[in-house]
Amino acid sequence: MADQQRSKTTSTTTGGLSALFNRPKAEFVAKQGEDISISPQPSDLIYIRKCNQCKFRVHKKAAKCIIESCSDVRVELEDFLISGTLEMIDCTSVTISINPQDPLPTVSAERSSDIHVYYYDPRAFGSLFTVDCTNVFIHFQPPHREEYKLDLPSEKLDQYVTEMRNSKMIVSKVIREGCGHATTAEKQKIAAKKEAEMQRQVESYLTKLITIKPKSSVAPEAKPHIQAAPPQEKPKTTNSQTKQIAESVTPQEADPNESVLAHALQARKNDLKPTETVERSLPVVGVEEDQPSGRSQYNIEEEESKREYFDSAEALEKKVSKVADWVKASNHIIVFTGAGVSTSAGIPDFRSGMDTVLKTGPGVWELMAHKSKGREGSETTTMLQALPTPTHMAIVKLQETGVVKFTVSQNVDGLHRRSGLGPSQLAELHGNTNLETCHKCQRQYLRDFETREAYDVFDHKTSRNCDNPNCRGYLEDSIINFGENLPDRELTNAFKHAGKADMCIVLGSSLRVRPACLVPEEVLKAGGKVVISNLQRIPQFPPNNRTMQVFAKCDDFMSALMGKLGHDIPPFTLKRRARIAMETKEGGSSVQVTVTGLDRDEDLPYSFIKCVTIEHEGKTYEASEEPLSLTLPTPSPSELVLHFHGHYGEPPLSISPVPGSHLYSMIYNPLSREWGVKKE
Repeated sequence: MADQQRSKTTSTTTGGLSALFNRPKAEFVAKQGEDISISPQPSDLIYIRKCNQCKFRVHKKAAKCIIESCSDVRVELEDFLISGTLEMIDCTSVTISINPQDPLPTVSAERSSDIHVYYYDPRAFGSLFTVDCTNVFIHFQPPHREEYKLDLPSEKLDQYVTEMRNSKMIVSKVIREGCGHATTAEKQKIAAKKEAEMQRQVESYLTKLITIKPKSSVAPEAKPHIQAAPPQEKPKTTNSQTKQIAESVTPQEADPNESVLAHALQARKNDLKPTETVERSLPVVGVEEDQPSGRSQYNIEEEESKREYFDSAEALEKKVSKVADWVKASNHIIVFTGAGVSTSAGIPDFRSGMDTVLKTGPGVWELMAHKSKGREGSETTTMLQALPTPTHMAIVKLQETGVVKFTVSQNVDGLHRRSGLGPSQLAELHGNTNLETCHKCQRQYLRDFETREAYDVFDHKTSRNCDNPNCRGYLEDSIINFGENLPDRELTNAFKHAGKADMCIVLGSSLRVRPACLVPEEVLKAGGKVVISNLQRIPQFPPNNRTMQVFAKCDDFMSALMGKLGHDIPPFTLKRRARIAMETKEGGSSVQVTVTGLDRDEDLPYSFIKCVTIEHEGKTYEASEEPLSLTLPTPSPSELVLHFHGHYGEPPLSISPVPGSHLYSMIYNPLSREWGVKKE
């Protein structure tokens, strides 16, 4: 049997979605007639290419497996793929055998023939995606002993998905939605129902926050597509006028086509307190419809809307000085962040044009719209390896000093939590790639890896379970996709602080995704000020005496603002926290050592420790699965070593444990690559 040959390198993609998920590779190229054993790391991408008449046995779990340009190859998976995905491209005579204990939710084949996939149980079969494939077979092992030859249509350019429903193999044409997710006509109907339910829930959240005046029956006059002039200050409505307006709206005047929210407010008109009546459009999760054709696009279609602007040094200085004055005069400031705050960390945004000046290159949706793999020379990194930017650290400083009261973010990269913002200071409206939640008890778990494993857009289940022995419910990732409900707590906190705020600082967002983009509008309509730092124009916030657009990169703007406010931007250090417990067991003959990673702000479990090792009386003891617990013969060990996932190059850390249960604070400097430890 040939020895495993692993290529532990990081791929160097130049942009697009692939740039977000670079992984180490276990690569096998041009093998001929070999029997190869593979023992990958969990983060490895297994890449088998241009191999002929070979057999591969994968003994341990890996991230994903890709088989390309191979012939007469057999791959046996003895453990599961964390992503749940195996891909075949330009292959003939490939056999896949899947471990009976580990389902493989998604198999994808393109331009391939004579494919055989062996499952041990029909319940383990998920989805098989095919493009231009022939002679594809699904087998189920004893006791099921069933074989299906898929009846695939002959169209070469279309993709089809095969799923099992009611013990039958059903082949459906795949529909690709704007964000690239695969679905079918049937699933779109289900998604539409979920979206309708989501809208109903969002409306109920806002019922107590806003009032709506009845819509005019006269159609508004068409306006030319030009930048609006600064609006005139609206006269305040007196209490008597408000009462007259409320009394003039009778139940008979309610339009049956109005929303649930409008009906609810109409029914409660007598309970409304005297106030200024404002008009408000209802939030729907999705993107703004501003394309010439009226279609909702994930990318920005009009070239003019994608154009990037930069203030001159003189103009920037003047604007920053005015913003600093606004900040000093405000009592409740919130910050609203988008993908633009993370581009300097190497994470691409979504809507920057093909000619953007950003080093990360065009936005993800822009690349998809142009069917481009990326721009040569773009500098990107993974979300796990990205360092919080000066903008992230400036926000931390402003919240520590009390200048900023709350931060609302659309980002899923986890950099705000990594920078030092606690969960009580932050609303991550679209989720966090490193956070998962128990569906039963709602206990949250932070991880030092990406928690999302499912392929289907509305499937959030992961392979892990709740640690609570009285619960053990399955965990779900926290990512929010288009058409899904926003998390209750995050949404409520965001709009609660928006209602209190007298100023909102928007950083790096084009304000196109609803209902998140309604947060700054809420501040403005309540009489507060809105400052936006973004390279593209934001048409819904024309400049006036309460709004300002600063055309500068977020780091440049925040560095200048912090200087005006007299604050330094602190450097980023990685702060970790762990509980180490050591107690004597079995009448004093053994010692149990347990290490638990915790969030820096709460006793929230945080899986940032990869394994724990102890050298004791000539033997090495290791714990690599949570709970990280080791039982050793007495006497007590003098030292234990913590090993980390190493996204920032963290070296192992030695700690001398003491009897009892103690908390340890650990600070890592990614520049010097040194740890500091303190027992609390």
